Amino acid sequence: MIEVLFIYETQNIKIQCNIENKLKDVTTKLKFKINEENNNDLFYVYNGDKINEELTLKQILNNKNVNQIKILVFNNNDEENEKKIISNEIICPQCKENILINLRDYQINLYDCKNGHKFENILLNEFENLQKIDLSQIICDNCTVNNKSNVFNQKFFMCIKCGMNLCPLCKAKHDQNHPIINYNDKNFICKKHNDKFIQYCKQCKENICFLCKNEQIIMIILN
Repeated sequence: MIEVLFIYETQNIKIQCNIENKLKDVTTKLKFKINEENNNDLFYVYNGDKINEELTLKQILNNKNVNQIKILVFNNNDEENEKKIISNEIICPQCKENILINLRDYQINLYDCKNGHKFENILLNEFENLQKIDLSQIICDNCTVNNKSNVFNQKFFMCIKCGMNLCPLCKAKHDQNHPIINYNDKNFICKKHNDKFIQYCKQCKENICFLCKNEQIIMIILN
């Protein structure tokens, strides 16, 4: 007999079983104890490696003679949720661009993003879910491997000249003559002039910087 110590969230769950038992048989007992009988998103880690549930405990231990095995339990849903964050800005649920907001009768209306999307009568308890950003979908345009969720400190960049999203490794290899900004600042910096925004143009439905504003004035004078 061997004792399996499952460590799940704040719980330590001990289960006595035979060393010849498959892990999937032991985890069935675990799920019953933690009221997760129907949860198929749990996975198990021993010595830093994810375990195949078809293996026996003897195979997992590689024939080591011990009285107890400690196994960490994780939830795939938790891992996915870590990749999603609430936007610091009001964004369009469809294209993730900045969008205007209006609150009326305890319901939210979103309108006038740069792509013309519109969402009406959103309940307050629904709004937060519509403001989530999946960091794993922000992918480096150069290597197409790294994304904002799997790089150190979620540090990502954007080349204003190329319009490319860049991971830290690709940023270091990119043309250093190009203006490169922190990805999180992309809605605060003018991509044409590399300057901070100062106003919002209702006609263009875009933020503008000082130089953009001057160009608009010149166009009005010339016309």
